[in-house]
Amino acid sequence: LKRRTVEVPVPEPNLGFAALNIQKKNSWAVSAQVFRFLSEGYDVLFLTEVNTDIDLPFPFNHGPHSARCSFHLGPGNTNGAGLIVSARVKNYIEFIPSPESQGLLCMAKLTLPGCPSVLLCSVYAPQAQKSFLEGHLDTLLRQHPFVFFGGDFNTVLQFGLDSEGIKVPNPWPWLSTQIFG
Repeated sequence: LKRRTVEVPVPEPNLGFAALNIQKKNSWAVSAQVFRFLSEGYDVLFLTEVNTDIDLPFPFNHGPHSARCSFHLGPGNTNGAGLIVSARVKNYIEFIPSPESQGLLCMAKLTLPGCPSVLLCSVYAPQAQKSFLEGHLDTLLRQHPFVFFGGDFNTVLQFGLDSEGIKVPNPWPWLSTQIFG
């Protein structure tokens, strides 16, 4: 008998993304959410309304499953955006200082082998800060060919898709233009 070897192309693994609004949850609840998403295989967690640094839960805080995280808090620990990346992609991440001081953006560059770099940007956009934030987001879109935004935009662009069933217009014209043209 002759042995035949068939090479089957292995697809690149998909990356999983999730956005978590922390919003004054206690540390146990936050750890439970982070644990759940990392355990389910999500690779990038965009966190908003963080207000404090977050400790990674076991087993994601050390060893072969350890994740990496970065947080950007505003004055007096207000606002707050953060990123947590899984052990699977942590070696391909470079955290980047935020261009603003209000705790609205947390950024990292993801460069996987054989792929162009992607800017990951966790965004917290409270109503009062949207016009301030537009300039920073415009600049990021001009400077980076590939940008992935995740977070809390405090707006509803398509009412049928809103999880809370909001029917009152809450537009953000700049964001709507970026998405729908």
